Order: sequence, then structure tokens, then C-alpha cells
Amino acid sequence: MSESDKDMICRIQGKIDLSYLPGMERPKAISDIVKTLKFLGFFEAGTIDMSNQSYLDVLSGVMAKRLALKDNDRDLVIMRHIFKIRDP
Repeated sequence: MSESDKDMICRIQGKIDLSYLPGMERPKAISDIVKTLKFLGFFEAGTIDMSNQSYLDVLSGVMAKRLALKDNDRDLVIMRHIFKIRDP
């Protein structure tokens, strides 16, 4: 992990509510967020047009470009259901 990634992770910690995660899992969650933002191209120069758009519109536009299926790609949906039953 680069120094700039470590610096970004430190800044993010105070801005994201990760209270639902156990303390040991929080650094990994933040690291995964930074990796995802890099993958989506948020740190590349000139890739995001924010003119007259909401943050949600910007995010969905970036994701639509980056995650679009190509001609040779196949779409797949996986569902996982977890059931917890208490039997008195």
C-alpha cells in the first residue's frame, strides 16, 4: 500500500460510519473502498464531468462506463440466502 493510500485511508476514517463492523474489520473495509474508487477511475485526471449533476448521477455515470458489459462478456447473477432459525 502506498503512502498516498495510507493518507487517504486516515482521512476517510472520520467521514464514513463503519460502526456496524467489528473494530478489526474497519481498516480492511476502508482499504477496499479506496481500491474500488481507484478501479472506477475517480483518481484519474479529466474523467469525471460534474457539471449540473448530483453526486448520485456522477457515481452512476462513472459506474455505467466502467462496469459496462462488452460484447464478449456474460452477465451472471448469484443469490445467496442465509437463514437463521431458533427452535425453542
